[in-house]
Parts: sequence; C-alpha cells; structure tokens
Amino acid sequence: NQRSKAAVAAAASDVAASDVAESDGDEGSGNSPISMQIVKPDSPEMQEVQESLFHFHIKEDWAINNKDLEYGPLLGQGGFGRVFLCRLRGADVAVKQLNLPPLESSQSPGELKAFKSFEQEVTVLEALKHPHIIQFLGASLDPPFICTELMKGGYLHTFLCERKPRTDIPEQLKHTWAREVASAMLYLHTRKPHILHRDLKSQNVLMDENHQHVKVADLGIAKLMPGDSTITASLATITHEAPECFKKGTPITKKVDVFSFGMLLLEIITEQQPWGPLDSNQVIFAIFNKERPKIPKTCPQFW
Repeated sequence: NQRSKAAVAAAASDVAASDVAESDGDEGSGNSPISMQIVKPDSPEMQEVQESLFHFHIKEDWAINNKDLEYGPLLGQGGFGRVFLCRLRGADVAVKQLNLPPLESSQSPGELKAFKSFEQEVTVLEALKHPHIIQFLGASLDPPFICTELMKGGYLHTFLCERKPRTDIPEQLKHTWAREVASAMLYLHTRKPHILHRDLKSQNVLMDENHQHVKVADLGIAKLMPGDSTITASLATITHEAPECFKKGTPITKKVDVFSFGMLLLEIITEQQPWGPLDSNQVIFAIFNKERPKIPKTCPQFW
C-alpha cells in the first residue's frame, strides 16, 4: 500500500544520505552497512564528537609505534581502510589501518566521525578479555591503526558461503561456533556498563586456522551502555538489522544484538546470507511489511 511504500522510501532515503560508510569488501551482496547521516560541521553532535576526540589518546601500555611493525601482505580492504598481516616483536598480528589522516589533521565531519568510531573500538577492546572476542594488542594515532591477534582462518562468512570445495560442515561444529559467539555476546551484555556490538554478522566473526573455533571482532560501532539507558542511532548492516532500528527515534537496547545473532544463526544453518538475493531496498520493504527470512523446513531440531 501507499503508506508502506512511503515508509520504505523514507527509510531508504536515510540509508542513502550517509556521510561515512564502512565496507567489508562484500560488494554486490546487498550487505552495505547503514552509515551515519550527513552532519553539519557546527552542529551540537559534531561539537560533542570534537570535544570527545580532544581528550582521546592511546594509553601508554597499548601504544604501538608504526616503526616497530614489519608489514606483510594485504589481507583485506574496504571503506574503513586496509588490513595487513604484520610482524610485531616476532609474532604475526593483524593491523587494521584506517583511511584517515592523523587526528590533528582531520577536519571534515566524515573524518571526525570515522575517528570517533576508531576511538570507540579502541576504548571497548582495551577493556575486554574473553576467549571468543578478538584480542586487542595495541593501537596508534599517527598513522591511525588497531593491532589485534591474527586469526588465520579468515571470516566465518567466507568459510560458510565461499569455501571450495563445498564439503559438508558437521552439525556439531556449527553448534560450537554458535555457542562461542553466544558466549562472547553474553560477556558483552553482562559487563558494567554493558556493551552493544550493533553489527554482529558472519563478516565480523573470525576463525582459527583449522576452522574449529571463532571469535567476535569489529567493535567499531559498539556502544557502552550505562545502566538501562538506550540509544537511538543505528549503524548496523541492513540484512541483520532488528526491525526497530529502522524507525527514527526508537530506543535501541540489547535486543538488537539478539536479533542480529538470530540472523547469524540462520547464516550458519543455511550457509547463505539472510534474505538471499534481495537488495537493500527490497530488504527494507520486506521488513516494513513484517516479513522475516524463512527458516528452512530441513532445519535440524536442535536449532
């Protein structure tokens, strides 16, 4: 009906009117994250970001000098920047280098917003210690990068959807992955203040070299949530986004991560992207019409 189409058009417009967009390099999958809306440089929101970044620094224990890194091959790239295999003090590590100038040179709202995301990821990661969350090793402001442990098995998404040959994955192994991600999310949600991931998907879950175990990664838009407070900004991936996130001004709670976890489980079960071949606008239209991805009839009882 006309009302639904108008709502979808408005939501799609919000998605298109973005200032900074992260990309995991999965073009054509209809999986581009919703990004920040255009913000005026002199707006209260930007003033708050500038004030926050003015006090931002890397703690001495976590500071890494770029000269101490031996850069190896490029592992991946996207709108956020590039990820390299590096050597640090004799060990293999992953370095996510941002496509940004040094902080003191960043002027545009887009650059400042991206640095704010960088600040959030560093702030969140340096406080976390869990066997199924990527281990933070340090960071730098000039050039801006984050250094983490190296997960040699790559992304869960790649293994699920693009592995060759397409050998069967044992159900017990899928159960292990699901439990490990659930354990990591429970850890985030029960911290004080609790933490929302806000972009849980298979592209943000990394695997060990033998593809037996997984770790949650990419906390660039994670949010510290004191008490039972809520947020109203949505930055997650459309295909994994909870329905309430598409409504402006709707409070967002831990339930958005629970919904995204459900979409991740569907990925693990089907070894396909949620919503299949639908593009972003088609997904939004389906959500506004209260449709949901179908659980296959062949789904094992365990799930």
